[in-house]
Amino acid sequence: MDVGDVIHPVRVATSGLGVGPGLFEMLELLGRERVLIVGTGSVGAPIGLELARSGVGTLIAVDKDILEIHNCMRHVLGTAYVGWPKPVAFQQYIRENVPTCECIPVYADIFQGDRKQLREVFEVGRPTRILAVTDSLRVQYLCQRAALHY
Repeated sequence: MDVGDVIHPVRVATSGLGVGPGLFEMLELLGRERVLIVGTGSVGAPIGLELARSGVGTLIAVDKDILEIHNCMRHVLGTAYVGWPKPVAFQQYIRENVPTCECIPVYADIFQGDRKQLREVFEVGRPTRILAVTDSLRVQYLCQRAALHY
């Protein structure tokens, strides 16, 4: 840093005093968020769990798979949920661990057929954010298109 360099102060928002929303306002804003998570596997489930812990009000968990024993070593749900549909198990886990967050499970392949289920997820769930956490490039692309449409 040179002598002529200007140092800009960092502003920290505080409730009622700051430049932007404070902590309580941010929690209220997070509580209104409705996040659609497409894929509740070993990446989507921990992200969803952290979103719930951070104060997000509603998670819409979409997956077409069942939790199998070989998933458990890398999945947050563990062996108690083996044999359960992943979004239903995730809903139960959120209900038990973060009861302030509503979790809506969608156990279906919403990207197949006439896409009626996809439309229903967007119209009924009304997501404000979308996370496509899947290894399918096709599903990621369809999530992007759906986000632009809805």
